Amino acid sequence: MKIDRSEFLRRLKSYFPNLRSDLNQQQGLLHFEVSEFRKYTNNLVREGNKDKVKSCFKIAEQGYLHGNAKMKNAIDVSYVEDLEFYGKAWAWQLLPNVLKDLYVGFHHKNGV
Repeated sequence: MKIDRSEFLRRLKSYFPNLRSDLNQQQGLLHFEVSEFRKYTNNLVREGNKDKVKSCFKIAEQGYLHGNAKMKNAIDVSYVEDLEFYGKAWAWQLLPNVLKDLYVGFHHKNGV
């Protein structure tokens, strides 16, 4: 099944209900919505919440692998490129390989 914006947001709001308000404030702009998801993920990495970070990465991976062209671009540009690992190797290790490849391709370095 292809994942479009509506399906992606449904998944985010289902798994992370406290993210709903921030997503809803983005006026239907996919890149802004995905950027809110990235900020949420970065906060979880900072807090050391491994379980939720793993869930975030899984949803992002599914959005990239099964998303339409707009979704793939948003995951790449507005999510992966600005992930911050804060020197926490565990977060980098949890990042799926397809997303690692995007990150390394943009930054020309590993995440930690």
